[in-house]
Amino acid sequence: ITRTEQDGDQRIPVWFRHLREDEGLQVWAHPGCIPFLEETYQRVFLPRTILPALDAVGRLQSHARDRSLFAAAMNRELGEIVLRPLLDGADNAENIARHLRVLRGEGYRRILFRIDLAEGWQAALCGDLLEQGCRPSLVLPQAGRSDVLLMEYVHTAP
Repeated sequence: ITRTEQDGDQRIPVWFRHLREDEGLQVWAHPGCIPFLEETYQRVFLPRTILPALDAVGRLQSHARDRSLFAAAMNRELGEIVLRPLLDGADNAENIARHLRVLRGEGYRRILFRIDLAEGWQAALCGDLLEQGCRPSLVLPQAGRSDVLLMEYVHTAP
């Protein structure tokens, strides 16, 4: 995980230990995140079948939501926020861009998106996140209905 400090970015390692046998799962993934997930699952010896997530057009035809919705867990002291998608919508890309713009303007240095890979529509959001300058950062095994992928906004100086 990257921590942004006054004197620059610092990479912080994260350690994981499973306390029970992992019998494997199927997870959804945007094609842009599949290499990261494959490398991560191989490195930590987790058996996963990765299914490609639907693109926005196919996904949004299945329901009629115009507006997406995100929940936020904020820590102002650390300048950190974690956003979690609640509703899929036709405005996903615009909503993500708007959130990033406002949160950067409010001084948040660490912006994360929590994506539950059990949900194909959440995994598909990673395409919009990648376009907005986010990158896959960390996999939390079985931290949601399935594994959770943290997508981290990569701070770029103006």
